[in-house]
Amino acid sequence: DLWKPNKLKEQINFMKENDCAFSFTEYKEIDDAGNNLNILIKVPENPITYRRYLLSNPIGCLTAVYSIKKLGKLYMPLIRKRQDAALWLKILKTGEKAYPIKQSLAKYRVRESSISANKANLIKYQWALYREIENLSLIESIFYLLCTIIVKVFKLKEKKVK
Repeated sequence: DLWKPNKLKEQINFMKENDCAFSFTEYKEIDDAGNNLNILIKVPENPITYRRYLLSNPIGCLTAVYSIKKLGKLYMPLIRKRQDAALWLKILKTGEKAYPIKQSLAKYRVRESSISANKANLIKYQWALYREIENLSLIESIFYLLCTIIVKVFKLKEKKVK
């Protein structure tokens, strides 16, 4: 993965100007060789709340920044997958929102052999995140998992159309 040279400066300036503790940006996808795949992963229009995050996981790990001054030093939990999601939910559960920056400041390297490449395999880890980390009820977990799957399917179709 790559950051644009100005990523941190731009993002921290945005956070100061908007008095926010947590933000994320758009990013582009590249292949193993660093070639642009012409896919832009856009951010939603509005800040992300805890419940909104549960619906679709819209924060790309390589783009997220949080303020240690405002939130303290936080660590990703020691779980096999979805560590980033667990941390974002921990932050959002406090009432903080994640503020989207409508600017591509990073490049995500898409690899077929990566830990997150097999989307079907991630379902069980997403389920564990809902049930074991977030302690959601069975019904809530089913609802949010179905929402996440539907959003991901539409995003995949959208990617293939481009």
